[in-house]
Order: sequence, then structure tokens, then C-alpha cells
Amino acid sequence: LYRYLRQRGVARFGQFLLVVLVVLWGLEAKFQLEYATRGQRNNRVAYSFIGSDHNYREMLAQAGYNPEAYQAILPLPYYAIGSEKFDISGSSVSTFEGFRAALSLRRPLAAVMMSRTSAEQSMRLIQLFSSDLTPKPWVAHLPSDKPLLLLVSRRDSLRPAEKTLLRRAQLLTANNQIQLYSLPVSAWATTRPAQEAATFAALRPQLLAEGPLWRTAAGPALVYRPFQDSTTTASFTSPGAVSGRASQATLFDGPLPGATDTTTYEISCWLYGKTANWMPAVRYRQLGTEGQVLEADDHSVKDATEISGDWVRYSRVVRLQHPANRIVLEVYGDEFIVDDLLIRPRSTSVYWLDQRGQLVFNGFPLHITPH
Repeated sequence: LYRYLRQRGVARFGQFLLVVLVVLWGLEAKFQLEYATRGQRNNRVAYSFIGSDHNYREMLAQAGYNPEAYQAILPLPYYAIGSEKFDISGSSVSTFEGFRAALSLRRPLAAVMMSRTSAEQSMRLIQLFSSDLTPKPWVAHLPSDKPLLLLVSRRDSLRPAEKTLLRRAQLLTANNQIQLYSLPVSAWATTRPAQEAATFAALRPQLLAEGPLWRTAAGPALVYRPFQDSTTTASFTSPGAVSGRASQATLFDGPLPGATDTTTYEISCWLYGKTANWMPAVRYRQLGTEGQVLEADDHSVKDATEISGDWVRYSRVVRLQHPANRIVLEVYGDEFIVDDLLIRPRSTSVYWLDQRGQLVFNGFPLHITPH
């Protein structure tokens, strides 16, 4: 417009319009900046992390404890987000207060909330919440034997594995939001594999043999599928596993062999955790005698905490509503490798030997060679 006006000899009028435009543009920018920053001027986010109020260093000092006595912070409810394979959510309290405590105490967080975190690091940390049947290699690589500082939300419920850890810790101090505990590294030490191996050795003459398995009590037949007829790049306790890409596979479909009543079963299998894609999902269905769906569930193992080596355990307890009902178990996803399907009555414990001659108990490798 200015150029048009200048060409017609009214350049001063064009300049006046340009000045008006710049003034209006500047006023609009001024009002926009004031509007955008008004809510930030009194924002105390930085102070809430590093200020003197509710300071974790002071909180521990007043209780008579030195922050340097702890080598890391373990927040509960636990979170492991960012590897794009696992998605274990904490709570608003455990995440926010965990970061606050890490900045205040200058201690690292033994938790995951960062994009592109490696699957290996995530699995080793999540494994801290696996059962006592599983060794915890992350603990062996800690730089010292100093305890960990448990930061526990008082406003959230904990998972069963988290409650187990909490029972092994010592309460230090608390406020209205959180409790701080001292958790010794020895909390992850376990004699359970050795105990189960000793039990197997003592009971072996009386155990009932069923194919490659030993069982502790008679009853409906067990379903054990090591998938040895399938060749894969990875396998769990014996060569072979079911694998697929952008597909699904049926792990079991049919009535449970030998079922005579409506007993309770545990269904379990192991899924390889280091595939290139998201963790797969497992679909369970119980069908009636006429094919109607009586019970169904689709569950992704991205929130599983039972990890052995590079394998993640899926398990589900089901009650057979009629002996003739069909159980259907399928796995699906962008990529999956599945091994060692086991369906057993919960009243029966099961043993077998893996490809190296080491004992497996109810699907858990004990990493102990039986004598």
C-alpha cells in the first residue's frame, strides 16, 4: 500500500500509515507479552524445587540423617516411562517429590522418565520389583553398599511388590506428603532359589513325572509348551519359541486336558523384551460349551515387573467355570517372541530342567544346578 501511495505522490500519507501500523503492532505485542507472562510472574516452580521450604536436606538433617549416606532415591509408586517398551506409571506425588528430592539431596533417581531410555536399563531397574525367585543384576553393579532412600507417597496405594520392599526398609522421617525410608542393598538378597532347589531334591523321589515335568500333586494334566519345533533367534529355557511380526499366534486353544472340576489355574508364558518394537499383548478367553465368551481379557505386558534375564513374564489366574470349557490364549503385536507356556492347577507346583540342566520352578529359572 505504501508503494502504491508513493507512486501517486502521497508518500507522506503512506509513511503515516506505516507508523500507525508499527505502533499498533507494537501495542499488540506488548499486550500479548503481558498476558502471557502475567501467570508466570508469581510462579514458584523453581522455588518449590530448590527453596528452603520443605527442603529434603533439612528434613533429613532434622531427623538426624546425612543425605550422603544414601546412594540413590527409589520413588514409590514406581515409574518407568520412556523406553517405548515399558510403561509403568507412578503418581503425581512420587514423580514430583522424587525430582524435588533428587535436586535437593543431589542423589540420582533409580527410576526412568526420559525419552529413548534403553530397554536394557529399563529392564534392569524394573527387575528390582520381580519376585524373590529372580536375581537382580542391577544391585550387583551399584558403586557401593550404601542403602537406597525410599521416597514413598502417603497419598497413593502401592503395588504388591512395592509393599514387599517397604517391609524390608526402616522408616526415617515423614511429612504430610511422603515418608522416607532407608532400604539396604541386602533387601534384594534372596535364598529362595536355593530353598526351592533343596525342596526339589528332597521331594524328587516322591514327585509325579509327567513327560519332562515333575509335579507335586496328582490332578488335571499340565499344559507345557516349550515350542521346540519353532526356530527363533532367542529362546527361554529350551531351544525354540513362537515368533511373529505384525501378526498374531495362538499359544493354546482347547479344553484343559483331564479337567474334572472348576478348579483355579495359573496361565503363564515368557515374552522376549528386546525386540525392536513395542511389547506385545496377550489375549485370553474362556469359551463355554456352545462357544459363547464367558471371560475375556487383552493385556499388554508393557506394565509387567516380573523379568528374568531379557524375558518378561505374563501370568493370569483363572477359574475354570466348567471342565469342558475352552481356553484360548493368543499373542499379537508388531513383533513378538514367546516361550514356555505353562498352564497348571494352582495347587500343583511344577519342575523341569532347562537346556543347561538347571532347575525351573513353576516357569522360573532358578539358576542353580540341582544335585
